[in-house]
Amino acid sequence: MQTIRYASIAVIAIAAEFAPKAQMPKEQPMLTRFKDVKFEHLPFLPDCLMIYSEHGDPLTGPSHIISRMTPGCVIPWHWHSPNEYMLIVSGAFENQPRGESAFVMYSGDYAYLPSHHQHRGMCRGPESCIGYLYSDAASDVHWIDEQGQDISVTDALKAVGASQFAPVNK
Repeated sequence: MQTIRYASIAVIAIAAEFAPKAQMPKEQPMLTRFKDVKFEHLPFLPDCLMIYSEHGDPLTGPSHIISRMTPGCVIPWHWHSPNEYMLIVSGAFENQPRGESAFVMYSGDYAYLPSHHQHRGMCRGPESCIGYLYSDAASDVHWIDEQGQDISVTDALKAVGASQFAPVNK
C-alpha cells in the first residue's frame, strides 16, 4: 500500500512537470530619459510635489515613480500601506520618521520606510529634490495630525509650516 502511495505521488509530480504551462506575458526592457519625463500633480498631494510613474501603476500595484519637490516643499505627517523605498537623485531631502531624529538625504542616499510607518519630509536647500520611490503594493497616502489621527490633505497642509522642522546638519 505504501509503494502505491509513493508511486502515485511520483506520477503526479512528473505529470505536473511536463504539463503545458500557461504563458505569462513577457515584460520588455525600457528606458526613460529624464529630459522626457512629464511630471504631473495629483490632487491628494501638496502642490509643490509632482510625480511621474516610471513603471507600474501606483494606484493598482507595485510601482516605481520619480518625484520632484520644489525647494522648501513640506510633506506633512503621513503614512502609506505599502513599504516605501526611496533613493535621492538630487537636492537635500529631510526625512523624519515619527519618534526618531530627522535626517537629510543627498544624492545617492537610500531610505526604507516600512508599511504604516508615520513620517514627514521637506526639500531643503536651493535646488529641487528629485527622488525615485518604489512601493511594493498599491500606493496610498494617509494624512495625519500631530497626534497621528487621520485628517484631510487640506487640513494637513494648513497645519504644517517649514518652521516645524529644525535645521539638520550634514
